[in-house]
Amino acid sequence: MTAFVRLFNNRPHIVRTPIAAFADPLSVDDLFADIFRSPSGKAGSSVATIQLDVTENAQAYNISAALPGVKKDDIELLIDKNTVTINAQTQSTAANDKGTTVLHHERAYGKLSRTVSLVGEVDEANTNASYVDGVLMLTLAKKLPAQAKRITIN
Repeated sequence: MTAFVRLFNNRPHIVRTPIAAFADPLSVDDLFADIFRSPSGKAGSSVATIQLDVTENAQAYNISAALPGVKKDDIELLIDKNTVTINAQTQSTAANDKGTTVLHHERAYGKLSRTVSLVGEVDEANTNASYVDGVLMLTLAKKLPAQAKRITIN
């Protein structure tokens, strides 16, 4: 057992703890843990997500999706009423040549998907999509609410 003094409420207290707790206060793993941490905050996580910005105005919803390294032909957009789904496929650029060794690999590859539920329905006929410099820009026109129909009584 090891004893050390710790201050609680400005008063010294003796804390007894096993010596093993102080054997390696800064391990090598702790020093390098944050270097390989993914944007999601989980160390060693290789799950990639599509990062989105969603805005709206009186006429449309605007979605900006970051898809770096994805080819335009590998992007699929699905719209169903008020739900928008973006599917994408990324390919690994790691060298497959014999004699080449990958020293470090952080980017995730494979299928990506992101679904967004919007408040109102989308008018699929008036939807615009563009893809420039790894950013997918969607302008999704809002569907006008159905007008009440006046029926004459015979």
